[in-house]
Amino acid sequence: MEKNNNSKVIAVVALVVAVVALSVGFAAFADQLTISGNATAAAAADPFDDSTNGLAYLSTSPKCYVTGDTDQTAITGANVGTATGDTWSGISVPLTATNPSVTCTATVENKTSYTAYLTGISTTTGLTCSSSGTNGTTNANNVCSGASVEVQVGSVSTDKITVTNAAANNNSTSGSIAPTSGTATVTVKITYDPTALTDEDVIITLPTITHSYSSAR
Repeated sequence: MEKNNNSKVIAVVALVVAVVALSVGFAAFADQLTISGNATAAAAADPFDDSTNGLAYLSTSPKCYVTGDTDQTAITGANVGTATGDTWSGISVPLTATNPSVTCTATVENKTSYTAYLTGISTTTGLTCSSSGTNGTTNANNVCSGASVEVQVGSVSTDKITVTNAAANNNSTSGSIAPTSGTATVTVKITYDPTALTDEDVIITLPTITHSYSSAR
């Protein structure tokens, strides 16, 4: 294992779209995008076929790169996971003293004739950290105190939340995805303070983060 500043933090993320029925107006639909760590959250019962009628679903291969890299070069040793249909899962990215922040993106698509309005982004808990080393508890606590995960949906700069070791929510979102194959980018930026880590690897685990969509504002 590399010591000191060469130690790395592994961040594991999963993204899930859960589709639910919403009784708003004439025939409204709603989707929920859920991000969680270390496991894939089960999708709720889906009354629609994601490939044809789902209000929002993951439609392209994700990518992960060092935050700020304009070329978005793939990170050696990173697993970008798989984003398709209801689930984005299997992400595992290394954070180091040299590259303490990684950005991952995936595309959400709307193939219905309804506009998909983003109605909120939330989580009920904060992120957690763990390490199996001799000083694991101390190092995990240090890393978590300086770590954050920022999740943004679409191009509206305020349509995001920043999760630390406490829950976060944003119910004042204003973005939307246009009907008939409109798309929006989901951006997950994972960052930690490299000075907090000493001599052991630490895993950052995200809580479940839900992105809610509705066909009626």
